[in-house]
Order: sequence, then structure tokens, then C-alpha cells
Amino acid sequence: MDVKRFEHQAAGVDWHCEQRGDGPPVVLVPSGEGDCTSFEHVAAQLADEFTVLTFDTPGFSRSHVQTADDVSVSKLAPQIAGLVESLGTYPTTFYGGSSGGFAVLDLAVRQPELVRDAVVHEVANTATVTGDNSFAFARANSTATVTGDGSTAFAGPADGNTATVTGNGLDAVATGDGTTVVVP
Repeated sequence: MDVKRFEHQAAGVDWHCEQRGDGPPVVLVPSGEGDCTSFEHVAAQLADEFTVLTFDTPGFSRSHVQTADDVSVSKLAPQIAGLVESLGTYPTTFYGGSSGGFAVLDLAVRQPELVRDAVVHEVANTATVTGDNSFAFARANSTATVTGDGSTAFAGPADGNTATVTGNGLDAVATGDGTTVVVP
């Protein structure tokens, strides 16, 4: 299967992208190493049935950003959203491991119209959010903390989770054995 390698500008990032296959879209989000070549073999296998898009993470390898401040876990999901929107490859199935998985979960929560399915592996386990009408989501022995009016925190399901919210009109959910919910 031929690989189309290309550069694409979107969301303030000069992306290095690789695309192969034909079918429903699948986007593979790199973890902390930031280089899409880690997906070479799995992308080749998926390309028999899917259009597979991979990319280098902004600020890593061959994808470039304007400033060092553009390299941030909190900015990664909006940057990816800008990429898939500009390419028209949505709704899509996203896969991400570790920090890439965190970005996939962020996309699923904040821009669900772009996400057909979300598959994550070994995601970071802490979410802390400050601001009114905010949402924090953490799973697998994790902590979700939110400060702000009208906010929601969700932690679980797994043992030892905690969901803490501070403010007015808040919801907190923690599931699993030994979990704690705190709504002061």
C-alpha cells in the first residue's frame, strides 16, 4: 500500500502527515515520542480497510510550531481537531496511547462531533481543571479535580479513585471499590 507523505498547515502547526488506505477514517495519535513512524506497521495493516492518517506531534520530529508555548498537552487536542477539520477526515476513529490517549479523550469530551470512536491505551491518570462550567475526566486509579461553578468531575471505574469539586452547582462521580467523592 502506497504511503502519501505530505506537509499541511492547520491550527498554527506545520504538520508532517502520512496517509494510506481507503475507507472510513482512522487517526493514530502518537505518544510522547511524537513521531508517527511508530505506527508504520499497524497503519499498513489497517490500510486494507481504512483511510489511516498519522502525523508527528506538534513540536516533535517533522511537525513544527510557531513558539515553544504551542507544545502543550492542553493544546494538543485542539490542534488535532484543527488538522482533521481542515482535511475533512471526520467523524473519525481516534487511537492514542499515553499522552496521545489523553488528547483522544480530550477530543471525545470537547469535540464529540469529530469522534466516531475513541480507543486509548495507558492514558495519564490525573485531570485538574479550574474554571466555571468545566469538566474533568480521569480513569484507572486516578484523580479528577475541578474548581469552578457549574462544573463536573468524573473518576473511575477502578479501585482507589477520587473525584473532587469545589464551587456551586457541581457534580462529582467516582466509581469502583474504595472511591471517594468530595463536594464541599
